Amino acid sequence: MKAVVLGSDPSELALQWIEWPDPVTAPGWITVKVRAAGLNRNDSMNVAGRESRSAPSVIGADGAGVVAEVGAGIDRHQIGDDVIILPSLWWGGIESHPGASFEILGDTTAGTLGEYVTVPAENVYRRPGRLSWTQAAALPLAGVTAWRALMTQGALASGQRLLVTGASGGVATFAIQIANAIGAEVQVTTSTLTKLDEAVAIGASGGVVRKPGWEAALHDLEPFDVVLDSAGANWPQLIESLTPGGTLVSIGRTKSEDGQIPIHSLFIGQRHVVGSTMGSPREFAALLDHVRANSWVPLIDSTFGFTNPDAAFDRLDHRDRVGKVVLEAAT
Repeated sequence: MKAVVLGSDPSELALQWIEWPDPVTAPGWITVKVRAAGLNRNDSMNVAGRESRSAPSVIGADGAGVVAEVGAGIDRHQIGDDVIILPSLWWGGIESHPGASFEILGDTTAGTLGEYVTVPAENVYRRPGRLSWTQAAALPLAGVTAWRALMTQGALASGQRLLVTGASGGVATFAIQIANAIGAEVQVTTSTLTKLDEAVAIGASGGVVRKPGWEAALHDLEPFDVVLDSAGANWPQLIESLTPGGTLVSIGRTKSEDGQIPIHSLFIGQRHVVGSTMGSPREFAALLDHVRANSWVPLIDSTFGFTNPDAAFDRLDHRDRVGKVVLEAAT
């Protein structure tokens, strides 16, 4: 097969579309012919840290395609099934957190940026029929991250108010759409008016553009039951924006490694701060049920061919990107 291979030698190109050994389908595993693969921040982090990898490898966490081979002992899927892949490998049996063996597909185990990928059978699910290959490939990592953050960690419910920070990324756009679909009201913070308009177009009621004085504009909004934050910055303002008993769900550190907490506001307001990342097989199944029962579709920023990975990764890191970047296989 051919694959997008991440080299570990800094003197060579980081990403190359080259011949690569075909995967071997072990008992309990399924090999999928990839039709499309979505990119995530985790993929760009792998590229940035490639010198620490011991050898060239196939990266990529998100993918959708057709079952090509089924390992021994598996009867829930058959060759020819249209499927979508959950990139949370070996989450374990405890829902509150992943187990010690947890990893993201494409970190150590060969990922989806190739003609074929082999994954444990528990990570393979039927593709929601109303999603295209591109839409399905965009969903898994960011979708299950948004679902767990909102529904499990944030316990968001119909009629509640949600604030989403950095509203143009994959997780943020999914969070807006999920929350809107369940009947929550969504506001956002974002860097430009154009991105605010995009957020409103997919279900947000409005929001605040981060320009001088934005903190006062945020303070003027009604308090929120849940705040979903991917930045790690501005925690004093975000916690103050919560209702008494509200929850700040932290899912990233794109702006800061540290988040300052106003302690008095936290304990007097009985507020909660909780971390969240990825999601379990049970949560992914619940997300797919939600997708099948509703009409929203993943927001796609742009698509590229597998033969042009550099352009796709350049777009992934572009500040004007809104939604997901997806690589599509040649038909």
